[in-house]
Amino acid sequence: MKKLILLTILLVFVGCSKYGDKLVFNNTEIYYTHKDLENYAKKLGDYLVKTGFADGKKKSLQLDMKKDVYIVKMVIAPESQNADWLKEGLIEFSKELMQNVFDGKMVVAIATDENFKILKIQDK
Repeated sequence: MKKLILLTILLVFVGCSKYGDKLVFNNTEIYYTHKDLENYAKKLGDYLVKTGFADGKKKSLQLDMKKDVYIVKMVIAPESQNADWLKEGLIEFSKELMQNVFDGKMVVAIATDENFKILKIQDK
């Protein structure tokens, strides 16, 4: 029963285009919401492979843009959603991407569930 539920969730997630177009880098999915973000999605994927973030384990991200800010939504495993390091880790990841992928432009990394719904992160 549990495997059937997981398979259903996976099929809905993979088969749904509401997340945008998809590129895959070493089993890390990067969805991008606008065609003009495709080059940055490729650059992001290449960077994630280079740094070892895209390590063959299934991961999902979504790249979006609002005004002049790039938004990188990351699916966070349920067991890590309340981790002490998460908030600071997202801030550091944003800075790293700003310098190494997005040519110094503003980047915000956001923790999400498997449907790219933003998670509330509590201060500890």
